[in-house]
Amino acid sequence: MQNTIPNIVEINEVLVGVNETPWHVKSYLGKGCFGAIVVAVNKETGQEVALKLEDANQEVRTLRLEVEVLQKLAEINSTHCCAVFDRGRKGDRYNWVAMSLVGKSLMKLQMEAKKKFTLRTALHLANGTLEGISDLHRAGFLHRDIKPANFAIGLPPNCKQIYILDFGMARKYLKDDGRHRRARETTGFRGTPFYASPVALQGGEQGRRDDVWAWFFMIIEFTVEKLPWAKTIFRGATTRERLKDMAEDRQFYVENCDKLLIGCPKQFSLIHEHLNKLQFSDAPDYEAIIKAIQDVYSDQNIDINSPLQYENQIQTN
Repeated sequence: MQNTIPNIVEINEVLVGVNETPWHVKSYLGKGCFGAIVVAVNKETGQEVALKLEDANQEVRTLRLEVEVLQKLAEINSTHCCAVFDRGRKGDRYNWVAMSLVGKSLMKLQMEAKKKFTLRTALHLANGTLEGISDLHRAGFLHRDIKPANFAIGLPPNCKQIYILDFGMARKYLKDDGRHRRARETTGFRGTPFYASPVALQGGEQGRRDDVWAWFFMIIEFTVEKLPWAKTIFRGATTRERLKDMAEDRQFYVENCDKLLIGCPKQFSLIHEHLNKLQFSDAPDYEAIIKAIQDVYSDQNIDINSPLQYENQIQTN
């Protein structure tokens, strides 16, 4: 592991934010195109947090939006979001926010499970991730990039807890008076193509239904290991052409439940039917979707209290 994160922050650096708390940068967690994430320690209490940093000189800045979303989630008492402890700016180098330290991402768990979760584990993840999305929507925001990498489990002993992460592509879909925003005529694509809805791939205005379609595709993958388009190669000459081809392919599966849900529990067809009925501004029936998930437990005699696939391994590490 390298001792520094180039051009961002130095290990052992001490940062002081708006709360005047000294945070000691302890170790490196990861980096992206917009900045980095490190582990930091409150020098007064010993509390460890994740410190998310953003280059202050980059054109696109999302950290302020991240904080706004997390604060709104805290206001509605969501249990599926990180807490914000502090924030600050280091000269003209970077902005940062201190938030809850969480465990492995669901993408990491997927890789460790060689893409195949037990049905008990897939159902647990389905329930927790949808609750997180529902909370986000209740707070007035769309995520627009639902995928395994943007969810994580809690640290031991709370590894059953699910957190929704990374709100860099989030959008407020409610006006200040609580009314739904009207769809814009033109928008750019936002999201990850592999999990995106047909509307998103077409560059259309996304609504709550599109977050839940992306969630559904993710859960199908968790359940049966791969999505039908996993090995499809889209050969368009430009990004726009490839997205158009993906949108047409995705629409085929949205319209053909029997092709999309091969190997899935029969209750998934109820979710598919519900999502197909939703219009742009409609609210998904989260409770009905969760009930469909819960019905799989009883239908297949799965003990809801049995260990998750990753649980014992994490607790003993």
